[in-house]
Amino acid sequence: KTVYPRMRVVKTVYLRMRVVKTVYSRMRVVKTVYPRMRVVKTVYLRMRVVKTVYLRMRVVKTVYSSMRVVKTVYSRIRVAKTVYSRMRAVKTVYSRMRVVKTVYLRMRVVVLNLPWDLQGSHLWVRPVH
Repeated sequence: KTVYPRMRVVKTVYLRMRVVKTVYSRMRVVKTVYPRMRVVKTVYLRMRVVKTVYLRMRVVKTVYSSMRVVKTVYSRIRVAKTVYSRMRAVKTVYSRMRVVKTVYLRMRVVVLNLPWDLQGSHLWVRPVH
């Protein structure tokens, strides 16, 4: 009977040693995994930064394309304005030409109503009868 209690003590010590060994091996695993987790965390944070930069770049691209559209519309408005001002200039010249033609025709009527010797046939084209 004296051997049996000692065996129980040995068994208890053995079981405790196994628990200690398991805890130690788990600690080693944690020690190995922890630096890797830190690396994963760093990579994750960098990926978040890259994603933020990417989203900002997309916003910049959208703003840039909108600015290009605005620039195109603005240049078309400028072209239309130039064409309109040229059309007005042409219209002004045309109306002045009409005034000149009207004045010319009235002067011709006046001159043709004068006596023949005062008409100045060298200045005016005589109508063909």
